[in-house]
Amino acid sequence: MRNCRVSKLSIALVLLTAAVLGPAGASFADPVNLTLTRTNPLVAVSDTAGSTLYESGTMSLAGEVVGRFIRTIRTVTGATEDQNTGLVTITLIAVGPAPPVNVTLVGSHDFSSGDNIGGISAASIAGLAGATWSLKTVSATLYTLTLNL
Repeated sequence: MRNCRVSKLSIALVLLTAAVLGPAGASFADPVNLTLTRTNPLVAVSDTAGSTLYESGTMSLAGEVVGRFIRTIRTVTGATEDQNTGLVTITLIAVGPAPPVNVTLVGSHDFSSGDNIGGISAASIAGLAGATWSLKTVSATLYTLTLNL
């Protein structure tokens, strides 16, 4: 018999989706706090339009690794300098059966604080439309990601 281990993040996302799609008047679930730890070097690539930063690493829930993340921050010459900001995309990929549960977040990055805010762009689970998120920088390689579902 094949081992079909489902990750804690997958379960959390399914339960949170049920809370969002639940009966009228149902309250939203508490925010989910994930710890993102960069495990690969930060890579900067410049081109004629601006530059892009790439990073990736592990994603943990309550101290247990439940997946991986990929984050890109894009700056555009003439558009993002005045606010010292960038366009950010974070894709969360859960550990588990293939194809993995995934969620893509989009928003803005503040270079002054290192913090990010935004919404959910796409997900492999239905019902996450309208959810928001925030990412706080803890250190150069450690972040706290809060999903407000």
